[in-house]
Amino acid sequence: MLDDITRAARHRYLGSSDAAAIVGRDAFGRTSYDVWLEKTGRIPAQPANAAMSVGQYLEGGILDWTAAKLETILQRDQFRIHPDGILAANCDALALDLAEPAIIEAKTVGLFARPKHAEDWGAAETDEVPAHVLIQVHHQLAVLADEQPPIHRAYVPALISGRGIVLYVVPREDALSDVLVAAETRFWRDHVHADVPPEDSQPNLELLRLIDRVPASVAPVDVALVQRYDEARGYAKAAGEAVDDALHALLMAMNGAEAATFDGGTFTYREQQRRAYQVKANRYRIPRIRWDKPKDDV
Repeated sequence: MLDDITRAARHRYLGSSDAAAIVGRDAFGRTSYDVWLEKTGRIPAQPANAAMSVGQYLEGGILDWTAAKLETILQRDQFRIHPDGILAANCDALALDLAEPAIIEAKTVGLFARPKHAEDWGAAETDEVPAHVLIQVHHQLAVLADEQPPIHRAYVPALISGRGIVLYVVPREDALSDVLVAAETRFWRDHVHADVPPEDSQPNLELLRLIDRVPASVAPVDVALVQRYDEARGYAKAAGEAVDDALHALLMAMNGAEAATFDGGTFTYREQQRRAYQVKANRYRIPRIRWDKPKDDV
């Protein structure tokens, strides 16, 4: 689990979570532009989301399971810096007492929702892990290349919804580690150090909104960009009004009922409750449609 010192250090180096984004293989939509914004200090440090927070709390238990499975002692929360001073790795644990020492990278999968890469987790005891995990552990293996004793493999214990904890074994592929080191070093030199954004990437909208704006500054833009945004707002407003009109007509037809049936399915408008947690407790209703047969057949 990251402590405050290690979390702050992540802004001075490229970590394993940055590697997949830099080479365009991040599983969660993070881009190299997003990494550039973070490393150049243009956006504040991002707090862990709900899934990440739960994963951090579960990490200790997953590592306990791994230590018992491998019958070894783990050195946890190990931070290392690559000789180039650019790459760094915060390893969940190192298993140095094994006949073949290894990195341990704990994962949680599908605790809140089924991710797109859920099908990429293969059979136990194989290296069939998603591409972003393969890149992450090879970044770590590259950082620890000069470690003594030498480390040439990673164990990935993954707590997967519906499967339990599954252990994967990822041997080091020198070519992949070399490619990652070259790509990340080039990214740091050409973009972070040079303070030039990557031209082949775009930032996520949510991060753009977090950028600190220069007070009273004015920038010229193409009028077409403004027109596009203005037209899109108009479309969104019209669509919202159309949804409201359609819901209004539907609720009127239900004549006070909280559910309705139609040729093809059921429409419900049942009351929900939200517990008091950071927001005031309230009640609200959610419109939902359940189709009993394909909509094209209705």
